Formats: sequence, C-alpha cells, structure tokens
Amino acid sequence: MHDDRRQVEARIEREVWERVLPLVHLDRRPLAVEAGPSCDDLAPFEVGDRWGPPWGTTWFRLRGEIPDAWSGGRIEAVVDLGFHDRAAGFQCEGLVVDPAGRPVQGIHPRRTNVPVTDPPGPFELLVEAASNPSFPQFTPSPLGAPDTAGDRPLYRFRRAELVLVDSEAEALVHDLDVLDGLMRTLDIDDPRRARLLRRLADALDRVPDIAAARHVVVDALTTPARASAHRVVATGHAHIDTAWLWPLRETVRKCTRTFASAVDLMDRYP
Repeated sequence: MHDDRRQVEARIEREVWERVLPLVHLDRRPLAVEAGPSCDDLAPFEVGDRWGPPWGTTWFRLRGEIPDAWSGGRIEAVVDLGFHDRAAGFQCEGLVVDPAGRPVQGIHPRRTNVPVTDPPGPFELLVEAASNPSFPQFTPSPLGAPDTAGDRPLYRFRRAELVLVDSEAEALVHDLDVLDGLMRTLDIDDPRRARLLRRLADALDRVPDIAAARHVVVDALTTPARASAHRVVATGHAHIDTAWLWPLRETVRKCTRTFASAVDLMDRYP
C-alpha cells in the first residue's frame, strides 16, 4: 500500500493556515493609526512603517468605524505590532488602556486580538507599546545596554483591523489543531495515528462547510486516548523574572500587562 502519510500531514498543516483560518474572520475593516512618544504627541502612522527604538515606548491610537451590519456579532480588534513567532516574549509587547488610562489587557505574539463591545459607530483603541529588543539564544548584544543600543527602530507595524468573528469557524480551527497535535505525538506505527490522520483529511475535504467538518471530528475529540486515560486540568500561569533581559522598569510594565490580561480573562470566564 502506498504510504502518503507525509503528504497528508503536510496538507493538514498547510490547509489549516491557508483555507480554514481565513474563514474565522467573516469581514474586516482597516483601522487608521497614529503614533508618538505620548498620548498628547501623536502623528499619522502607516501600517507597514517601522517604529520603536530599543527600550523605547511608543503610543498608538487606532481609529475606525464599526458597521451597523455587525451589530450583535462578535467583534475584535487585531493588532500586530511586528511580532515574530519564535517566542511568546522577548520582543515588543503592548498594553491596551481604556479612555481613563486603566489597563485592559496585554498584547503579545500569542494574544493579538482585543474583544470589542462598542455599539456600531466610531471606535478607538489606545495602546502603549514597548520596543524591547530580541536576543536570540540569549547571546550578548549591543542592544542589551541603552548606551550602546542606538535609536534605530526595531519593529515594523504589521496589522491594525476590526474583524467580525465566526465563532464556529474558530472552533473548527481549535478542533483541527488539537487533533493534529495529538496525532503528531503518537508513534508512527500507532493505529490511532493513522485513524486521526484520515479523520483530519476527511474534515478538510468538507471545508468550507464548517458544520460538516466539525461533525467529522467530533467522535475523535470525545473518545478517550486510552482506557486508563487521566483526567487533565489545565491551569494557566505567568512566569515573570524580576530583572533578567530587561530593566526593572520594564518588569513593572510586564506585570501590568500580564495581570491585566489575567484579570480580564477571569472576568470573562468565571
């Protein structure tokens, strides 16, 4: 029998990104951006421009219009400050604040979306962004000290949009991601790996019919891994060094971003 496992696994990885993930956003609208060293000193800024000297602070104001047609839907603002996907931290980060200046949530490579509950009409988002340098493999670098870091902007602002979210399409992405991750942890000769591979391929065959694709994988998601499988409870945590690859003042800001995100999540998911 022809072994096409590698080709199918590559197809799963490619199609989740190229075909399924785009279905999550039913509609999107660009946001106008202003940037500057403080909220009182902002100037027009273009998505795609560079920003952020080492260890600097840049404030961004994002403005747009929520369409009437989106009323009652799930709306989010998507902000990509120029993240790379090699790590969750050790690069630029941001803090969303409300009109009164109170922390709302952090923005980082794995949390770029901000829930929006505003009614249709004008929309505004304020972000305090920290342009912390990145140190691959933690190697020494002139960027590690303000005296030698220079002032060349480190990051390129990638994205600022309002999006209308399809929650079922988002759930399908998570379904496929969980099963794909499980499949790739199993031994190559494990029969369950082969079954999951075919189930994932069958689900992708039904895209863009999201309901049909989710139906294909529901049994695989509810079947215990083994007869003696454990019950697993996942508990989130935050790991913050007092001072390691950043100055103490940045520790204070990291705590604010992290704690604001944790409190926001606890409020939304009691």
